[in-house]
Amino acid sequence: MSNELESTFNIVSEPEAPKIEVQTVTATSITQSPLLADFEKARSNIIDTIETGKTAVKELGGYANSAQSADNYAALSSLIKSVSDLSDKLLKVHQTIETIRAFDAKQMVKEEKKTEITFTGSTADLQKNLLALRDQRRKEAVSEDL
Repeated sequence: MSNELESTFNIVSEPEAPKIEVQTVTATSITQSPLLADFEKARSNIIDTIETGKTAVKELGGYANSAQSADNYAALSSLIKSVSDLSDKLLKVHQTIETIRAFDAKQMVKEEKKTEITFTGSTADLQKNLLALRDQRRKEAVSEDL
């Protein structure tokens, strides 16, 4: 039917305009992945263990002082060293978390700048659009110079 109308009225239908799709790519954040959750869980476990160790040091210190046994003091010394090592591990986990967050922030800034453009149409249409865009930018540059 459309072809009959076109031939009757001597009208040529215009081809479909090319389509341009702009799509912003979003990156998956490391802070949203299970990796950071695991570090947070490890950090929480270390903090709980340090608190338990501090309580045990106080109790074992009192017991070692009252018993005056070399074995009790050796156990107390070992426990103090373990709690101290856990404190060092806690600091390392904290530093690792901060490094991951800083790296993730840098990656997200880089990823936000990426844009994918898909052009659906013929190369002639693309060239025509690009030339029109170039001419428009030249006119804008000239008008700014005045």
